[in-house]
Parts: sequence; C-alpha cells; structure tokens
Amino acid sequence: MSIISLTGNIIQFIQFAAQLVSKGRKISESKNGALIDHVDLSATATHLVDLSKHVSSSLRTLDSSQNPSPTDQRLRGICRECSTVASELIDVLERLRLHGRRSKWRSTRQAFKSICGQQKVNNLKARLESYRGILDTTLLVALRSVLRWLALQFDN
Repeated sequence: MSIISLTGNIIQFIQFAAQLVSKGRKISESKNGALIDHVDLSATATHLVDLSKHVSSSLRTLDSSQNPSPTDQRLRGICRECSTVASELIDVLERLRLHGRRSKWRSTRQAFKSICGQQKVNNLKARLESYRGILDTTLLVALRSVLRWLALQFDN
C-alpha cells in the first residue's frame, strides 16, 4: 500500500514541477512579465472598475434633484463592491507579475508565486462574476422601472 502512495506522491510532484517549468517559461517569454491569463484578467478588472465608476457617476447625475430610489442605492452599493473587488484583483495580479530583469530563476520563482496565488485569483474572479450577475439583474430592474414610468408619462 505504501508503494502506491509513494507513486502517487511522485506523480503529483512531477505534475507540479512540469506546471512550474511551463509557467516559468511563459513568464520569461512574455513581454510584460505576466501570464497571458493574468494580463487578460487584469484588463477585464480594470474595465469593470471604469464601468462601475461610470454607472455610479451617472446615478449621481440623475439623482441630484431627488432622493435616490432603493434600486439606485443598491446599484451604487454593488458598483462600490465590484470596484473594490476588481481593484483587489488588479493588485494581486500585479504582485504576480515579474518586475525587473528576467532570469530563469526569477521566472521560476514568480511561477511558483503564481501557482500559490491562483486560489486567491480564482476566489476574487468568482466574487466578481457574482457581482456581475447581481449588477445585471439590478440594472434590468432599474431599466424596467424607467420604461414603466415612461409608458405612464406617454399615456398621460
């Protein structure tokens, strides 16, 4: 039984080493010292921060003459949370990027940090996806309310 356990551990170690070498090579060969997945995710998170700010500022413009509706208040809160999580994700991804000169050793070390930090990246990504779903639904509810109000105004 112990030989099977040992074999399993050796296979796991080989898989981890192969992943480490592969990611280290990708980091070393990249133009900006980051994995392509991290670059794409960082760009998406930056875009989400910008969109959240845009939605929040448009709510402030609309609400300047009256009290904000409960839906607008929820939208503002969701935008704030979304922006916070996206900014945290951007910071984590920036720490996983290789800065300065590149060597095989530094790239491999950064790949190790990347593998260890993947769970945090995945958790933040899942939280952002959750906020996106909530934001989509809340925006649809707000849009429905505005359309209903416009229909009532048109009927009168």
